[in-house]
Parts: sequence; C-alpha cells; structure tokens
Amino acid sequence: MLSLACAVHCMAVPVLLLALPNLGNLLTGELEWLMVIAIVGLTVPAVLNAWRAGAHWAIGGFGLGLGLLATSFALGHQHAGIDHAASLLGTGLAIGGSLLLASAHWHTQRRLACC
Repeated sequence: MLSLACAVHCMAVPVLLLALPNLGNLLTGELEWLMVIAIVGLTVPAVLNAWRAGAHWAIGGFGLGLGLLATSFALGHQHAGIDHAASLLGTGLAIGGSLLLASAHWHTQRRLACC
C-alpha cells in the first residue's frame, strides 16, 4: 500500500509543480474560505495527537502556524487592490505558517512512532 502511495506521489508532484503558477487564478474568496476551514479541520486532530505524544513544541508550532495563516488571510494576499509590500508580506506569512504547520506535524508523527 505504501508503494502505491509513493507511486501516486511521484506522478502527481511534477504535474502539480507545472500547474502551480496557474493555481493563483483559481483562488477565489470562496475557495480560500474552504481551504481555511480544511486547514483548521485538519489541525485540530493533529494538535490532539501532539498533546497525546507530549510534543509541546508541536502544539506551539500548530498555534503559531495557524496564527500566521490567519494573519496572511486577513491581509488578503490573494486579492487585488492592495500594495505590493502587503502582498509580499501576506505571501511570506502564508509560507511561514504552512512550513510551521508541516514541521509541527512531522515532529508529532516522529514522537508517535516510537520504538
């Protein structure tokens, strides 16, 4: 089963990387809200796993990552009509928040996979 997941991942990543520049045109306000709901919905169980694993750093990482993403969303980094500096700041906050969420999740999974 793991090899199937690896094969799908290896085939999908190049396609997604090629499509990445065009995905910005698809991000409307409604789709962004759905993404926020999905991120929060996936983070809540991850925080519970971090709590069970005793990964206190990860709990802080989840909180800070969500905070950065919320700030980025509040800045409206995908919407026209804002200056270039605010757009760059919003994008940077979104990338930073995403990296924090991913690293906190990775840390939690490492703590749960003991022995």
